[in-house]
Amino acid sequence: NVVGISTDDGETQCEFAKSLKTPFPLIGDDSLVISKAYRVKWPLLPFAKRVTYVLGRTRHVLAAWRHEMAIEKHRMHVLQFVQQYTQRQRQKSAAYYTEETLDDITSGGRR
Repeated sequence: NVVGISTDDGETQCEFAKSLKTPFPLIGDDSLVISKAYRVKWPLLPFAKRVTYVLGRTRHVLAAWRHEMAIEKHRMHVLQFVQQYTQRQRQKSAAYYTEETLDDITSGGRR
């Protein structure tokens, strides 16, 4: 799942999401609670840095990118990681279901 977070208020985020027709939710963090928790707030400015975190299913950080100016490079790195990670996860799932485990599943554990 993907969630976008910005230091804008919720109403601004909703309008932005509608204008871009984002396929994922955008959350407003005008209180900066999330931004501070992930240490992405600029020290003296009321803005967040451009940071992307990819979290695992257990909500731990798998990877992080910080590109303030190179937005296209940022996007490319994130998408490349997510595609590779997804592919590895699918391979692990496929490897789990060996012929023996599939036989065990389909026989209800009876052999």
